[in-house]
Amino acid sequence: MPQDELAHEIGVTFQQIQKYEKGHNRMAVSTLHKICQALAVAPETFFPSDDVEPKPLPNGIQQEELSRLIRSYCKITDAQERQRAISIVRVYSHNGVIENTLKRTM
Repeated sequence: MPQDELAHEIGVTFQQIQKYEKGHNRMAVSTLHKICQALAVAPETFFPSDDVEPKPLPNGIQQEELSRLIRSYCKITDAQERQRAISIVRVYSHNGVIENTLKRTM
């Protein structure tokens, strides 16, 4: 459901939904209840389970490191610049593969 529809459904502005989503504003329990009703989900959906351990990220990547990367990427407004950023990451991610291949061929 788009944010503007959810906002209309629960009686707040689109901007308020964005603030809730980003954690800039606290939400009353009654608002959470309205959101759950609008989305037809249980409140537990929005809370992590204590028995589920988060899966470790590959290559020793820390969650905060990944979060910084995603936040920075999301600030890029130009679509071509986002594609360039992806290309740069791909080059670096394959760098070890390329180096190992070159070593084997020499």
